Amino acid sequence: MKRIALLPLVITAILLTGCSRNLTRDGAKEILDRNAAQSKLTQLVLTKEQMAGLMNKHLVTHQGASNELKSVAPCVPDASDVRIATGRFVFCGVVPVPPVVTWQNPGLLLTLSKPFTWRVVEVTGITDGQNATEKHVEYTWDYVFSDFTQDFQDAMKETPRAGKSLLRLYDDGWRFVNHE
Repeated sequence: MKRIALLPLVITAILLTGCSRNLTRDGAKEILDRNAAQSKLTQLVLTKEQMAGLMNKHLVTHQGASNELKSVAPCVPDASDVRIATGRFVFCGVVPVPPVVTWQNPGLLLTLSKPFTWRVVEVTGITDGQNATEKHVEYTWDYVFSDFTQDFQDAMKETPRAGKSLLRLYDDGWRFVNHE
């Protein structure tokens, strides 16, 4: 009789444990968006073509943009590049760097006057990590410039970038660990 009385408690515990272990795409997006909203950025890397597009729309001049751009510096993604020591370039690897920016094709590091964030556009896949408490989440993302002029926002629209992050299961649920 005691075993039958415990059965509902055991089933409830199994169901609750199982639910917290499942990481859905919506759940992963919510966790990543929460992390993104807390990431206040002031710098981003553009390709020379993207910068030319801003200049063509008269949003950026060689002297900068009114109230939106603090500085522009040519950058390379390798901190050991000798051109950094000469002062010709700065290191641009501390922020997401477009894949076309290389030592052969430097980018431009923009420092903006106001902070901005990023957001997850879509979670494209979830795979198992090294153990049952880790998941690799692949997604597309883009920047959010909601505090900037509409012209600047329109000019900065681009194809969403690919991203990958590690999430880990703790006793209170899934948490963001790092970007891969």
